[in-house]
Amino acid sequence: MGDFDALILGLFLIGHFKGQLVIPDGGFYLRDTHLSLIREQRLVAGVNFLSELSPKLRNSVLLIDEKIASGTTFEDAGVLADFARVPRGTNAFNSFVDQAMY
Repeated sequence: MGDFDALILGLFLIGHFKGQLVIPDGGFYLRDTHLSLIREQRLVAGVNFLSELSPKLRNSVLLIDEKIASGTTFEDAGVLADFARVPRGTNAFNSFVDQAMY
């Protein structure tokens, strides 16, 4: 199955499944039409880079309460720290970024 076929099948299944969804590659499968999954707290998704999400979807993902940052880029770690309200230029910010990048 090629990438396009996998995308179509994945979007179909995501749209019709009523339980909680675990999506390992959210950057490939998630679309703005899936914002309701975030609002309903039915989504567990892996995202490699925040930049691979549309701006609307990115903002919604950043508002999810339970985020686990692991292996992020420095830029994404900084954005996550900002959303966690950790002040830049502090030891807490540096620790947050270091932990998110590890």
